[in-house]
Amino acid sequence: MPDNRCAKRTVYDQRLSFSSGNSSFSGQCRDISTTGLFIETLTDLDAQIEVTLTLSSTARPLRMSAMVTRKTKEGVGAYFEVLTQSQILEFGADT
Repeated sequence: MPDNRCAKRTVYDQRLSFSSGNSSFSGQCRDISTTGLFIETLTDLDAQIEVTLTLSSTARPLRMSAMVTRKTKEGVGAYFEVLTQSQILEFGADT
């Protein structure tokens, strides 16, 4: 099946935290791009999540909103709703 993503994915095997509704969780990020990420989790998430990433290139964690676009038995794929230019540059410096 062809990969229709518009941004290059990078393997990013790191723990991250995320929230859905009023609940907070942690999971394993499998891959990431400037448009989204895949989180390995068994948690059944709402469509809207808040993700917190700690990148080695940044002094403080990045927090962003994402929309769950795909659910599998391994986890969820989520699309970043809005990224600032500085967040995009920080991703590029860390991946």
